[in-house]
Amino acid sequence: MGIYRRHTDTAQQRADEFVKERTHLRNSLPIVITVTLWLTANIGMIKTPTRGSYGLKHLAESSIGQYVTNGQLIAAALIAGYPMREAGGPNPLFGMRKRDLDRAEAAVNAKR
Repeated sequence: MGIYRRHTDTAQQRADEFVKERTHLRNSLPIVITVTLWLTANIGMIKTPTRGSYGLKHLAESSIGQYVTNGQLIAAALIAGYPMREAGGPNPLFGMRKRDLDRAEAAVNAKR
C-alpha cells in the first residue's frame, strides 16, 4: 500500500525509492497538516471505508490550491483518524461521508 512498485526494479532499487519517498513525506509536514485541517473541517467520518485515496488527493489539492501527493493525503487521513482499508494497491480506501465529499466537489466545480 502507498508506494508504486515496478516489477523490473531490484530489491535495492525498491529500498532506495522507499527511503527517498519517506524522506520526502517527512519533509512535507506543512502540507500534511494543511490537508489534515481541511479534512477535519470539511469531511465527516463514516465507519465503512469506500473512497479511494487517489481521488481524494485530487479533491484536496483542488480545494486547498496546492499540489498534494497520494502519500500526503494518506498520512493526513490517518492522522485525522479516518477508518482505512487496504484495497490491494497503492490507494487505500477511507471512511469519509459522501455528502461532504459531494459538497466539496461542488465547491471546486463552482470555482472553475
